[in-house]
Amino acid sequence: MGGKFIRLNRAGDVEISTPLRLSVPGSFSSSLTVRAPSTGELEISGNPAKWLAGHNLYGTDCPRMLLWATLQRLATIPEVLPWSLAEIGLSGPQCLDDTIITRADVNRMFLLDRPADVAAFVRTASLTGAWGHRGKGQFKEGTVTYGRSSKNRARSELILYDKGAETAKHVLPPVMAEDQEVVGWVRRCLRVELKLFRLTLKETGLDRLSNWSEGIALHVWRQAVEKLTFSDAAQRNEFDLETLPKSFRATFLMW
Repeated sequence: MGGKFIRLNRAGDVEISTPLRLSVPGSFSSSLTVRAPSTGELEISGNPAKWLAGHNLYGTDCPRMLLWATLQRLATIPEVLPWSLAEIGLSGPQCLDDTIITRADVNRMFLLDRPADVAAFVRTASLTGAWGHRGKGQFKEGTVTYGRSSKNRARSELILYDKGAETAKHVLPPVMAEDQEVVGWVRRCLRVELKLFRLTLKETGLDRLSNWSEGIALHVWRQAVEKLTFSDAAQRNEFDLETLPKSFRATFLMW
C-alpha cells in the first residue's frame, strides 16, 4: 500500500517494520491517508465526508453508511484495495460493526439574517459564553473554541465559527463557488461543531461503530450544546462591521 519503514540492526536483521500511510486524493484535492497495520486491518485517517464530496457544508449523520461509501470508493483504486469488498468479506454496511472510531465531528448550522450577524454572534459568544465546567472559550480569528487545553485535548471540544469566513480561506468546489445562491447561504451560516476525541468516544462506547444508530449523532450534539450558557453581560450595542471601511475592520476585530 504505502510501503514500509524498516530498521535493521548491525547484523542485518529486521528490528522494526512499520506500515506507512498512503495519501489518496479525493474530490477537489481533499485527501485521506490509509495504511494496513496488520493483515485484516485498514486504518483510515482524514475527513471521509469531505474526501467524497469535496466540501463539508453538509453530510450524513450515519457513520456506518459514510464508511461504507468511503470503502466503496477506495475499492476502485487498485493500489489501495487490490481486491473487491466482497473478496475481503465485506458484503454490506452491516459488516462494519467491529470498526473502531478514534475521532468524530458532529455539526449543525444555524442560518442568521446577515453575514455580519454571524461574526457578531461569535464575538459575543467568546465574551459571554461558558461550556459547563470547561468554562469560557478561546477566541481566535473569528472562531471560539470551548474545552481546548492540553489536558482536555483527548476528550471533546465545542466550536462556534463563521462558516462563510472559513470558505473564503478553504475554497468551495467550483460548482458551489459559482452559485450565488449557495454562496449567499453559506455566508449567513453559524457552524456549531462538536469534536469527540478518543477518550470520550471510549467512555461513551461510541468508539465502536456498532453503538451508533439513527439519531445518536444529533442526541450527542444536543447534550453537548445544552451545557453552553451565556451571561447577561452580552454586548448591548453590537457594532455592524459592514458600516466600517474595510481598512478598519481588522483593527476593530483585534480590539
